Amino acid sequence: MDRRGDPLFHGVELTRMAMLDTWTSAAFGHVAYLLLLAGVGAVVAVRRLTRRLVR
Repeated sequence: MDRRGDPLFHGVELTRMAMLDTWTSAAFGHVAYLLLLAGVGAVVAVRRLTRRLVR
């Protein structure tokens, strides 16, 4: 089973790079993916809360 879409995978990869001090250019992709998910989650949360509170 491929877990590359799972945010935990990206967090673990970043942690592994930090602990072993083996930073590669892939770190930028992992950070970008996590920031994208956080941004999408924030937008969805704000829209849902606004819809519920404005009713």
